[in-house]
Amino acid sequence: MKLLSSITAFFAVLFFATNIVAELSHNHDVTTEYSVDNETTIMKYEPEIEWNRDQLELSIGTLISIYDSSATDSFMLFDTLDEGSRPDVNLELTYDMGDMIPLPVEVYGKTSWDIDASERKDIKLGATISF
Repeated sequence: MKLLSSITAFFAVLFFATNIVAELSHNHDVTTEYSVDNETTIMKYEPEIEWNRDQLELSIGTLISIYDSSATDSFMLFDTLDEGSRPDVNLELTYDMGDMIPLPVEVYGKTSWDIDASERKDIKLGATISF
């Protein structure tokens, strides 16, 4: 019951936040994948909230495992809130430099927060040139 309440509250916040603030958006990806060589199936859910302002974008998301046929307990969704199984919270800030220089360059900084260990993971800074 606690999990259902948490999930309901999460989706309510996403719905109301994106309808009130036009610069916020949310994405939900559910991916199912079958590995032919290993004969395993996985399913994962990736919710993400994005804030866009001109060339600046901030995104916060996570990866939640739903199913893994190779695991002892295949259906993993209900283990998400258990200690040791909590997903990391990913944070990424990107800036499109296309208006400043004549190349399609995007610079970024990203990190994640390990909920179980209560610590920040590695910070990565980089740039992407698209062509």
